[in-house]
Amino acid sequence: MANEASLDNLRAIYERVRAETPSLNSESSDFAAASLTYARLKQYNGIAAAINRCVGDAVVPCMPPHLQINNHNKCNLRCVQCMYFGEDNAGPNHDKDILRSRPNMDTVEALCREGFPYANNSSLSGIGEGLLHHSAELIAQLAGEYGVRMMLNTNGQVLMSRRIRHLFGIGSLMFSIDGGLPHTFESLRLGAKYATVIRNMRTLSRANELLPRPLRMHTRISFTTCVSNMIELPLMVELAAAVGIRELAVSSFTLYDRGPFALEMIAPHQERFERLYAIAEEKAKTLGVSLFRTVSPVYTPPYYDPDQPGGRLMVDYADPFDESRLVPLTELVPTDSVEDDAREIAADALEAGIIRKLTQATPQQTEAAAEAVEALAAGIRDFMNSTPGIANLGEAVTKRKIREPGSWRPICGYLFSSLYLSGNGIAQPCCNDKMDWLADYRKTPIKEVFSGQPYREMLARFHSDSPPQACKDCHFRGYVPEESLVL
Repeated sequence: MANEASLDNLRAIYERVRAETPSLNSESSDFAAASLTYARLKQYNGIAAAINRCVGDAVVPCMPPHLQINNHNKCNLRCVQCMYFGEDNAGPNHDKDILRSRPNMDTVEALCREGFPYANNSSLSGIGEGLLHHSAELIAQLAGEYGVRMMLNTNGQVLMSRRIRHLFGIGSLMFSIDGGLPHTFESLRLGAKYATVIRNMRTLSRANELLPRPLRMHTRISFTTCVSNMIELPLMVELAAAVGIRELAVSSFTLYDRGPFALEMIAPHQERFERLYAIAEEKAKTLGVSLFRTVSPVYTPPYYDPDQPGGRLMVDYADPFDESRLVPLTELVPTDSVEDDAREIAADALEAGIIRKLTQATPQQTEAAAEAVEALAAGIRDFMNSTPGIANLGEAVTKRKIREPGSWRPICGYLFSSLYLSGNGIAQPCCNDKMDWLADYRKTPIKEVFSGQPYREMLARFHSDSPPQACKDCHFRGYVPEESLVL
């Protein structure tokens, strides 16, 4: 068990190594020395992806700037609203083989070493709980080597020190917490223990406090609103402050079909929600918590019928808006000591940070990165040369756009920047289970997936009057003026 003296010694070694080893550093991140090798490659790849986004087609072959890796298709909970693991015993909306599959370690390492040199960001999220599988540690370790910011969603039930140690200094951990009260939380997340997740959040926050600033992990709570938990929104702000997490993101309960829980949609209760959100905002200002909305909680999917919502609530409250059930916060946060566990996590994070800083790129990696930069630069030059009568790259993009100025273009934050890699080898633009898949990434290089014919055909469909049904129903699909899409 790490004591104060051993932590002081590790902190001193880390600070000395960091000062002596250049890398893609900032005040809030700390990558390996090897990461500098890929700085220009990521820059050129980002330019190519931006060209494709503005033009509306994969005209410059490139790699996804963001990789979403679903490393584990299993979960330790049975959340009633989950389309994979809900109380219908998991999976009427998905192939059971996918739920049983996960990539092996060799496959995980291969896809990371193929995609991470180009990527700026990566996330472990999708069907299951990524921290349940030891590949999470490998992915975070490789992200630190290649200069990739990591984000991981978790239900907060497991917090293994060695599994998260490589996330410190390069990553974010987002706790998905759908209830401020034990009964609400445990009713929405079957199998979860409220006291466990609250203690885990406080332990991680305390570990952060013990670390130098560049090694601290960015943490956030994600609160998905529904009718059953809506009145607990102000309480969630207090809870976030109490466990030491300073960001609270509010999103909406997603209704994948009319299903048994349509009554949980809060669109009919928008006025009440806005009142509660205003109260929460005032608490957030007082307590120093950043409160924001990621997706409008009053979003209504096109297939929702407000006149016939049907179904029932997920939590057995007689009146979900009865505020008498709210209790003082002191009764909710466990008071047992977290210090020993926090010190162990901090010590593991320091050791991992020291080793990461000293990781250098091999001559072969340096040469491969330089060749990849030239290939991207050549692709950008070819794009410009194919557009006659232009003076610069911006003009080339403007001439090749798919719509006239003044028109509106459908837009998606995933299509030109991200690739979702499922546990069974499927590569697709996002984690929507209704999205058509593009290829098997175990057999097809990622670059071919992201620039190949199936991908370009899918882009054409997205921009047409008949987009894929998965895109048509998605709340991440929007419209922007054509002239706003510029380099």
